[in-house]
Amino acid sequence: MSEVLLAVKEVARGDWRGRVRISKEAMEELALKEGDVVEVEGCRLTAAVAAMGPPEDHGALVIRMDTWTARNAGVGVGDSVKVRKAKAVPAVAIVLEAQLDFEPDENYNLYVKNRLLGRPVATGDIVPVKVLGEILHFTVASTEPSGIVMVEESTRLIVMTKFMKIAALAAKERARVGERVPVMGVVYPERPGFRVKVSYRKPSGAWVTRELETAEDGVFADSFIADEAGAWVVKAEDGRSTLFAFVFVES
Repeated sequence: MSEVLLAVKEVARGDWRGRVRISKEAMEELALKEGDVVEVEGCRLTAAVAAMGPPEDHGALVIRMDTWTARNAGVGVGDSVKVRKAKAVPAVAIVLEAQLDFEPDENYNLYVKNRLLGRPVATGDIVPVKVLGEILHFTVASTEPSGIVMVEESTRLIVMTKFMKIAALAAKERARVGERVPVMGVVYPERPGFRVKVSYRKPSGAWVTRELETAEDGVFADSFIADEAGAWVVKAEDGRSTLFAFVFVES
């Protein structure tokens, strides 16, 4: 079967790092093995990593999850969810939003990414990360590519806060001549239809500028062809603030 309807038997406290525990019968119906990524669809769609449920669940079509996964799926104990086997592609870039009272630097972004490694996420998910003993909540604002993605070592991740009016990043720090480099970002607070100017400075000094409009969630996306070797500058402006990113292109 490509999809099964499972009853939510437990919503547990704590963070199971995006794992759900599925009864043996349901695992077999979906041809799942532990570690596979699944789509969990309740009031909304989220992703999780499948694990075998406890022996007491054998003989039933049930699923157990933590509070974060339940929140992302929009369900509680006694509700039903559709579960399907999914394929999570590696995330090239991810923008997270958080209510912090400081502007994160690259070390902070790396710290958060390292604690999400191996976790499947989708836009709109809320993921917890323990920082200095405190659980902080990060919202997945956008991903490149879209859909269900897996956080990996190669993923570029940026954390955006209420103090940042615009966040943007190039999906790669290094590229080769002729390669297309995705660029993505988000305007805070979320403003659909907001105009953002994105400019690319080639190693030769020439600038290419485009005007973009944000989507409903405040996200904007673009890309450029790296047709010159050397250091490229990516500049994003929303009339209130300017952000720079850099990409080195090899011949």
